[in-house]
Amino acid sequence: MMGSDINLMQLDGLAQAMRTAPKVLLKELAKGYRDIGRYDIDTFRAGGVGKFKSKKVGNTFKFRASDPSKVETFDQLFVSEYTKWKAAPIFETGGQVRAKGKAMPILTEAGMKANGGRKYSANKIRQMLASGEVKIIPTPRGPIIIREVGGLTKTGKIRKGTRTEILAIFRKAINQVDRLDFTTHAQKNSGMHTQILQAAIDKALATIAAGGK
Repeated sequence: MMGSDINLMQLDGLAQAMRTAPKVLLKELAKGYRDIGRYDIDTFRAGGVGKFKSKKVGNTFKFRASDPSKVETFDQLFVSEYTKWKAAPIFETGGQVRAKGKAMPILTEAGMKANGGRKYSANKIRQMLASGEVKIIPTPRGPIIIREVGGLTKTGKIRKGTRTEILAIFRKAINQVDRLDFTTHAQKNSGMHTQILQAAIDKALATIAAGGK
């Protein structure tokens, strides 16, 4: 989770708007913080969510911001961007992932989609193992999960042209490289954040000039 750390005092017209009509300014700034959150999340999703290119993963990234209709004091202004995806931290920073048991299956390219997503969930793999669609075989470097592509004949023999795919290998731990850029994405948008809040102040000044309070 992260929030905006913009220094409002660097923006033009802030002192004037705060002095003449603070309530007008407060409402417009609340709208600005909300727009910052929306802009960051929308552009992050549109950019493909780091290296995942997954709409499903993208939809876990959200934001919260101060409500313009309820905010009453300037210290209530905020925007917070976050994700409910539990795996996000390790993909954001990278690091070692260790198996909870003796070993964990790591999908190979044959078990992954072109966009980087999994073809098979853990539950699906268990179902495939139970049905015999895939099987675990030992190797000198550890067990692997294989699938015969092409299937069997009615008599149980392997069809001609059938090939063996390695869907997963078992490892005690892996070094996960970072595949997200959620934090850096927001940081790269700092210029746009400033523009959004400056526009909010300008709108507040225009409302004040028109007689609004």
